[in-house]
Amino acid sequence: MKLSFQSKLLCSMLLLLILSLLALSTLAHRLLNTEVNQAVQSEIHNTLRNAKTFANGWLTAKSDLLTSLSRELPLQRSDAEKFLTYARNAGQFDLVYAGTSQGEMWQSQPPSNLPSDYDPRTRPWYQQAMETKSLIVTSPYADAGSGE
Repeated sequence: MKLSFQSKLLCSMLLLLILSLLALSTLAHRLLNTEVNQAVQSEIHNTLRNAKTFANGWLTAKSDLLTSLSRELPLQRSDAEKFLTYARNAGQFDLVYAGTSQGEMWQSQPPSNLPSDYDPRTRPWYQQAMETKSLIVTSPYADAGSGE
């Protein structure tokens, strides 16, 4: 069967149109994919920046509370426990405590259970704070009372 010139021209135009549509759709897919990736990266960056700002503000507020407490902490254990409990409640901490240079451990109420031979001076958090002479933030560590 022999095709007429008009049919051949129509078939070639149709083929050219299909190839053009395929090329355009591939280009559109790539552009859309790039745009979506950029939008996702931007959103992740903004979310992380907001989380960092929130965390810094939270840490500053807690640090300010504990710094203020350290300046006002009385020298008597019974009075100190009241201040530590106020700070625990105000800062929404699980426990607020201070290790003394005499090896005593002053805690907010209710206190955690500590072994009878517990000496805060032997703990890494105490030694690190004494070295830097400032508040420190440490990684979580095993609790001396519960081991958790």
